[in-house]
Amino acid sequence: MPMATGRWTASEHERFLSGLKTHGRQWKAIAESVIKTRTPDQVRIHAQKYFSRQAKDSARKKGA
Repeated sequence: MPMATGRWTASEHERFLSGLKTHGRQWKAIAESVIKTRTPDQVRIHAQKYFSRQAKDSARKKGA
């Protein structure tokens, strides 16, 4: 199966969240068993951006 590039689809992101619950921060396991269209590096980078957004949203809510 060819690897996807560019923006993540809503379906891929939902599978990422599911994989995160199941496998924790094991990016290779998430890529190989849950999101077969992305490499472990792509999953890791997506996770970094996801956690960064979560932190920003949390800080914004505290300041509101």
